[in-house]
Amino acid sequence: KAIRAFTGKGPRGWESPGLTETESTLDHLRGAGIDYVANWPIDDLPSELHTKHGPMLQVPYTLETNDIVVHAVQHLPSDAFMNRCIAQFDRLYQDGATQPRVMAISLHPYLSGVPHRIGYLEKAIDYIRGHDGVAWMTGEEIADWYRAATK
Repeated sequence: KAIRAFTGKGPRGWESPGLTETESTLDHLRGAGIDYVANWPIDDLPSELHTKHGPMLQVPYTLETNDIVVHAVQHLPSDAFMNRCIAQFDRLYQDGATQPRVMAISLHPYLSGVPHRIGYLEKAIDYIRGHDGVAWMTGEEIADWYRAATK
């Protein structure tokens, strides 16, 4: 209700904090009108999950290119996230020549936005932007694209 009052529309997508779903989370979310989730590290393409209230789309989410994992859990050097994003992108870009791929990048400003890391994030984004045929989408746009493509 608060989101709808502020934005004029209710949320369509959901990401549970810290991957804290239970067996009934998807049923509750779908019953409340949520039609996609973005926190199930399953694949690099969307897929349909089944709930008691109908299908729930899973929009790709990653732990590999997630700054919490790289910086707060693995405590890797400041350039590690950039290197991992570029390596991930290169493989998905190559694979995407024959079938679309979604590269999720999970960012948290308190980690990637700090002065000693932000430049590396900018370099990774610039690298990806330097390639043809790459679309930049929000979770909602990915959900809409996938549903339109699979009708």
